[in-house]
Parts: sequence; C-alpha cells; structure tokens
Amino acid sequence: AFTETITTDTNFGHAVALSPSYYAGLHRFRNSANTAEPVGQSAIGKTSVYSISTGLELSWSPIASCPGPDITAEMGDNIHMTDDYLAITGSTVTESFIWVYDMTDGSLVNTFSSSDGDGIGGIASQNDHYGYAMAIHGDTLVVGAEFKDSATRSNAGVVYIYNIVSGALTETLAQSSGGGTNRYFGSDVDITSDYIIVGAYGHNRAVVYDRNNNNAVLYNLITPTSSTFFGTNVSVHGDTLAVSAPLADVGGTNTGSIVLYDLTDGSTIRTISGTEASQVLGYDVRVVGNYVLAAASRPFTSFGGRRAVIYDIRDGSIVTANDGDGLSNNWWGAPQTGTKAVGMAFNGTHLLAGATNNNSGEGAIYLYTL
Repeated sequence: AFTETITTDTNFGHAVALSPSYYAGLHRFRNSANTAEPVGQSAIGKTSVYSISTGLELSWSPIASCPGPDITAEMGDNIHMTDDYLAITGSTVTESFIWVYDMTDGSLVNTFSSSDGDGIGGIASQNDHYGYAMAIHGDTLVVGAEFKDSATRSNAGVVYIYNIVSGALTETLAQSSGGGTNRYFGSDVDITSDYIIVGAYGHNRAVVYDRNNNNAVLYNLITPTSSTFFGTNVSVHGDTLAVSAPLADVGGTNTGSIVLYDLTDGSTIRTISGTEASQVLGYDVRVVGNYVLAAASRPFTSFGGRRAVIYDIRDGSIVTANDGDGLSNNWWGAPQTGTKAVGMAFNGTHLLAGATNNNSGEGAIYLYTL
C-alpha cells in the first residue's frame, strides 16, 4: 500500500492508472505545492507517478496545472497511462481538456480540447463527458464524449481519434443517424494495434472497428436484453474482448455480467455473471492475457467502496478477489461520488486501487501483486 499524508480533502486516488512499468494516482483537490487549493480557487488537481519496481515517485512528478486563468478550471476528472504517455482530463465550466505528457521526462506533448469540433454536431461542451473515457496505443489517442449531441439526437455520443505527436484529429466515429436519443456512444473506449472498441450502453451494444481496414465496422455486438447497460465498459487485449453489462439480471436483480468475445470470429467465449442481487458486476473491466478484472459493488455496502474480482478467462474461475480488507467508508476502488473516474486498474501482474475517502478525504492508493 502507498499513502501520502498531505492535507485532508485532497482526494488522492480519485482516479488511478497503471501501465507495465508505472502507476499513478490523481489528487483531485491538490496543487503542486502539496496543499489544498487557495480560497476562491477550484480544484486544480495533481497527478503523482511512481515506478512499480522501486515504488519511488518519478523525478518530474508531480504534474499540476490548469488550462488558463479561469479559477473554475479543474485538472482531475480522469487519468490514463501507458509506458510512453500519461493523459489527464480536466475542464472549466464550459470546456474540457486532455493534457498528454511524455513519460520519459514529464514534458507536455499536446493538449486536446472539446472545442476543437468534430464535424458532426458542433463542438463538445464540459457536460459531454469529453475524456471521461480514453485509451492510448502507440501515438494514437481515442477519446469518448458519451453525452455529445448530434445534429438531430441528444446524448448520441461521439468518439475522437487523435495523433498524439502532431495533435491532429484524424477521425471521428459515431453511430448512424437513425435511431433514438440517449445512446451514449463512447461510454468507454479501448484500442490495440488491430482494433478500436466503443461502448454505447444506452443502445446496449459495443462496436468493434478494424484498424487494418480503415476503421471499418468489424462487429456490432448487441445484447438481446434491454436495460442491462451492456457496453458500459469495454476492454480488449490481443483478440479477446470483454464487455460489461452491470445491470444484467442473471442471478438476481442487477447482478451484472461480463461477456467475453473472440475477435477472430466474433464468437462468445463465455459470460461471467454476478452471484447476488445488486452486485453490479462490471462497474469497470480490464482484460490482460488470460485474466479479466471486473469491479463490483461490495456485499457490505456500508464500506462505501467496491470489490475487485479477477477471473481466469479460460474457465471462468475466480483467481482472487479484493475489497481493501473491508476498510470502513474509504471508497476503496471507487471514484468520488457522482464522477466517472477509474477507481481501479490492472496490468496482468498488479492491481491498483484508489481509496479517495481514506482518512477523511486525504485519500490513498494501494498496489497489489497478483
């Protein structure tokens, strides 16, 4: 476990990120001076990055800034990381941003903004959840804006694809113009060298795009049961795709489920389901190699956190489960209430969880070895 005793109400661990070599925790209400925000200043935010091998904070860490003089600026909605790049989302009252940093020296590579426009329905606003879902592979950044309106539909959602180095918006993805509202296309995204995956839980589907064929739609995966929120979270590794349906009523009301697919032919490998009512299995999902991490509500809801369950994809068995040892009301594995940050992460060998309410809101992050 790693904690920092700085000041209360900084919410360390509001979001976490994990790559093969590094892990990071976000302080939603903390600045570079390691103190709470000045009077009249909103949450600037700060991200601390550490080496898995040494446990030491990187020399260029922490990162703290905001997009301009507007005191409503917040740098701390979510974070995502590879061994090459660290991406941090933030916003003002009208606009959302993503800052991408070079992991070798902490230098700012590029800044992306919801005001850049998408050619579909105008610019995105702060309320469109621009950057709440994002993924990186190589020099490509994929960003979801699930509440983005199209020209004819509210909350249709859109996905932006950027070149990190040049800063260019190379493509936007959206569902067809037909259909109803509240599709939330871009509720989650993931990317590999071969695929881009987009969830659309309002439409109970996940769309698989073929990067080797000009991002043509390869599969349109749809659950036959409505109101399961299928597509809330997606994760792909190699040719294995995991899609969550956290409100699926499989073993009881809102037990939740994870559906695993083989993308070589689109077939279903297996479905892993919750075992009790209101377990809501699939708050988050991450597949790496032969394992898949699924986040769920704890059976003891007074703990105010979540449970991490790691399954073996080959037979669906539980490898391990962790809920922070029942630490009371520290929100282990869960972001701050009312947000959509990533509260836990998995890289195949390590599990990382934030506990943003630890010690009266001071927060903590916990790193475990599988």
